[in-house]
Parts: sequence; C-alpha cells; structure tokens
Amino acid sequence: MLYDLQRVSKGLIIYSALISDFERLDFKNDALAGVRANFFNSNHNPQSDKTDMQGYSLSYTMRWGEPLLWKVSANNQPYQKVRRVSDEVYCVLTYNENGVVSKRIYFDNYHSWLCTEYFDRERENLMLASVKPVIIDGVVCIRYDMPQPDGKKSTEYLYPTLGRQNKKCACLIYTNCGMIRFDASFKPEGISDMSEKTDEKGFDFTVEDFSKPAVKPLDLQNAAFLSESDYEEEKPEEPKAESGAYSAYDRIESILFEAHKTNKNIFGEVVAQAVETETEPEAEPETEPEASPEPEQPEKPEYEAKEKEQPDSLTETEKGVYSYYGKLDENGMRTGFGRTESPDGMTVYSGSYDLDKREGFGISYYRDGKPNYAGNWMNGSRNGCGVGYRHSDGTMHVGNWTDNTPDGIGARFGSQGEFLDVCRYSMGEREGKAVKIDKNGNVVITVYVAGEPVAEKVITDEDLFPQRDVASNP
Repeated sequence: MLYDLQRVSKGLIIYSALISDFERLDFKNDALAGVRANFFNSNHNPQSDKTDMQGYSLSYTMRWGEPLLWKVSANNQPYQKVRRVSDEVYCVLTYNENGVVSKRIYFDNYHSWLCTEYFDRERENLMLASVKPVIIDGVVCIRYDMPQPDGKKSTEYLYPTLGRQNKKCACLIYTNCGMIRFDASFKPEGISDMSEKTDEKGFDFTVEDFSKPAVKPLDLQNAAFLSESDYEEEKPEEPKAESGAYSAYDRIESILFEAHKTNKNIFGEVVAQAVETETEPEAEPETEPEASPEPEQPEKPEYEAKEKEQPDSLTETEKGVYSYYGKLDENGMRTGFGRTESPDGMTVYSGSYDLDKREGFGISYYRDGKPNYAGNWMNGSRNGCGVGYRHSDGTMHVGNWTDNTPDGIGARFGSQGEFLDVCRYSMGEREGKAVKIDKNGNVVITVYVAGEPVAEKVITDEDLFPQRDVASNP
C-alpha cells in the first residue's frame, strides 16, 4: 500500500482540493479546477476565454510562468478574482453573497497549488482552517491546521487512500491521477507518525562521532572543476501556443469524466454553450481587441490596477507612520496573522501577532527588504527556534534565541550555505565548546569562556586514522 502511494505521488499534479468541513466534495461546478486540468493536460497550452453562464460571467487567461488572470462575477457581483501576493505567488479569492472573502487559494506562477485558507462567512479575515500539501515518506499528504481561540493551532495530517472509495473522508483532491480521498483514518502502515513529538537535543557530539572510518574515501585526484553552465538553474521552457488552440471548455468534460465517472456534467449548461472553435488571441490580455469574430479578451483582474490596499491600522512613530494589514481584536490591537509596512512601503514584519506584539512565527526584514530573522517570537522579541541573518556578510545563525539574542546550541552558516561552526551560547556570548572544520578538513574544537577562547584542539586525519604498521600488517 505504501509503495503504491509513493508511486502515485511522483509527478502528482493537484488541480483542486475540497474540505468536507466547509464545502461539498463535488467538482462539477468548480470552473477553476476544470480550466487547470485542461491547462496541464494540454501540455501547458495557453488558455483564454470569456463567457457568460447561468448568471455567471467568466474571463481568464492562463499561461506558463505568469500569474493567472481570472475573474468571475455572479449577477454583477464579484464571486472570484485574483490578487498578486508576491512576484512568485498569486491568490484566488472567493466571495460569499455578502461580499466577504470565504476562501483563499494560493498558487505559484507555474500554477502549482500551495495552500488553501477558509474563513468565517460572516466575520471578515477570521481564518477557520488552512490546508496544504506535504510530503511524508515520499507520499503526498494534506496538513490540516485549525487556529484555536487561545492563539495556538491544532494540526492534523490527512493521508491518501487508493481504495475504500465509498468511505467518508475529510478531503478530496482532483489530480492528474484522478480523484483521491484523504482522511486521518487512512494512515497507511509504515508511514511516519507526524503527530509524535521528538525531544530536540541539539548537537550532542561524542568522541565516537569523530572516530568512525569513512564508508568510501573521496577521490579528489580526478575531480574536475564545475563550469559556469553547471551553476545555471534549468527552467522549464514556456510552451508555445499551437495554431489551432482550443477553448478551455472543449475538453474539460472528457478530462473530468475520465478522472471521476460521477462528474459527467461539469458545469451544467456551460459545456453546451462553449464556443466550438476558437483561435488563440494575438493581442495581449490587457489590450482591448477590435470588433471581430474572434473572442473578446478577458478583463484584467483587480490586482493589475495597482490600487493600494487600505491598511487596517496605522502607528505613528518618530520615523513616520507604519501601516498594518491584518486582523485586529475588539480593542483595535493587532492579533493573528498580519503584515506591517514601513513609511516607505517596505515590509518590516510578516507573521503572527498577539495583543499588538509579535507572537508565534514571523519574519522580520531589513530596510532594503532582505530578511533579518525568521522564526518564533514571544512578547515582541525573538524567542525560541529561529534563523538570524547578518546583513553585513550574509551569514546565518540557526538555533535557539532568548530576548533577541542567541541562547543555547546554535550553528552558523555562510551566505552560500556552507557550514561555519556550531557552539553553545549564553545570552549572545559563546560559552563552552565550539566545533568547526578548517580549510584542510581538520576538526577544530575551541573552548570559550564568556565569549573568549581559552583552549583549542585540532583533530587531523592522522589522529582519527593512524597509519598501520606495514611490517606487521602486509
């Protein structure tokens, strides 16, 4: 069972995911899922269409490497639209009949599903749950997070099943391998239990750790230098539109029908109303087409208008006015997830708040936008596990923090990810043993007291692997 799930997980493409606690497990009326399925099943052919269907007005353009252009209106009211989150991520917002966002689905520019967030249908920005795909022992699973009233969250992992299709489940995803059900009760034998907590002891070195012989010595005599082309990241080539590009609705019905036999009628009357033959529009989506028999171009989503989102609160300081975007409690204090911008519009912090202070996981930034710290916060200070970034040289400190300073076991890495050393810290100062590898591959152990080195030991290869007596050991 586990092997079959691992095999299916390779190359799995998730078109859409539904959670039974918030919606019906039925993709028949999920137009976005149908268009995504058509896009991936057509070898990433650009998709573009504009149509009216049973009170809904839909326009979209979907291309490889670009954010989705997507807008759906119901009776002249917004139903779905796209918002750009960053240069690499966009979000599809779903509104209820009162104009409140009830669902947010995040994708990257290559249209991979990142996560889905569900919100209260009456209270704006009150998140009820979030789900995202995770890999556990080579199997695609679903992480299901639910915020609690005390500011913490409960986490449950949902596992897939290739059988038991008549059983109830917590989540249903539509993929290139068909419909797959997920539930905590489907946990297969042999897969890791993510609910179990392990004690983190940090780096606990012993003499034996440095005395074990290598499994296979490195052959550096015949090693060759990497060329510049070896460092170039291979990017997928953007597919070109075929001359006979089809409407997104031309094949959706057959695609979904093969994936799930119970979903014969994909969009009700939409498939019947679809244009039978269309060509890919020559003009860019933002260019208004001239009157012609060709299909009209889709309208631009609202994020292209570059309208500045209104902040939820403002804070005046000596350096200027800082803007906050996120949830506020009944007293107007920042709580839950939010983002704070500096007076010049740069993000200075993005993460969790409680009682107007940074609390939980969050990321702070330098004034130029580079990360400063990513990790846990408590009462407005860096406390707990986190990664600090030094602006001057790009080095990173990974470990425990107390009151904004390293405290406990911590490791340092260079700007390129190379290991520098690991040491115990006491309120920002080195205290005890530190271990590093010098340029000759020797292990260097240094003892610190109050931040100052007092002793040092260098362990060479000869110390670890003394040469044998050739005479006695031919």
